[in-house]
Amino acid sequence: EQQALPIQLRRLMDDHQQLMADVTLLRQQESKLKADQEALSTQHHIAQSKYQAEIRHRIDAELRFQEKAVWEEALKDDLDNERRKAMHTAENFAALVSERDALQREAEEATSRNRELETQISEYRLNSVEWAQQKTKYEK
Repeated sequence: EQQALPIQLRRLMDDHQQLMADVTLLRQQESKLKADQEALSTQHHIAQSKYQAEIRHRIDAELRFQEKAVWEEALKDDLDNERRKAMHTAENFAALVSERDALQREAEEATSRNRELETQISEYRLNSVEWAQQKTKYEK
């Protein structure tokens, strides 16, 4: 039995050495896993930050799009109103041009009639002067 003790001790020491080597290997693996976990956690944090930034960017873009859509609608309404005003103004202008043309024709007719009347008055004056001269001639 005494001879078995050193063999057992040797086995125990070998087992202890093997266990210590296993512990060292497990600690190295644990350190590597912790480092991998930290790297993955960092990558996850970076990816999540990028994802959140992309979401904020998309929300901002959507808000800008909605704002521009509202502006577009308002501008379309303004354009429609201005087109209606322009059409109304064009109709008024056409009516005024027609009225002006009618007044211009009326003025030309009045001017022509006035010239005719002035010609007649001149003829009547001339005739009147001639009659007065003839009257004075007969009276003498």
